[in-house]
Amino acid sequence: MFLAHAGLKIFVFTVPGFVGYLASLGLPAVAAYAVLTAKVRGMPINPFPEKLACPTDTSRLPMLFVYCRDNPLGMFEGSRARAIERPHTKVVDLDARHALMLTKPDEVARLCHDFAR
Repeated sequence: MFLAHAGLKIFVFTVPGFVGYLASLGLPAVAAYAVLTAKVRGMPINPFPEKLACPTDTSRLPMLFVYCRDNPLGMFEGSRARAIERPHTKVVDLDARHALMLTKPDEVARLCHDFAR
């Protein structure tokens, strides 16, 4: 999986494109090369595990899951089914494909804004 993800960045987005993307986020170019190296070596990237640690019981936390209706590979169906069964959870299906933030940014922003109220 890490190789596929690295391959996507290298062959589809290209290395200069990935460098430019990270630069647009305010990160130095060397970060792109570090990420690609880690992915090719099969390393998960989580530089701050203590900050991203979840509480042991998240069932009372409200969550929003946004899924794509047009999912030709059937990915995330198990995740979607679990999200529907989870208490305090809102599940939304959008008419979109894989890259929701690129294809439906206004709708995703509206959903997040409305959910955070």
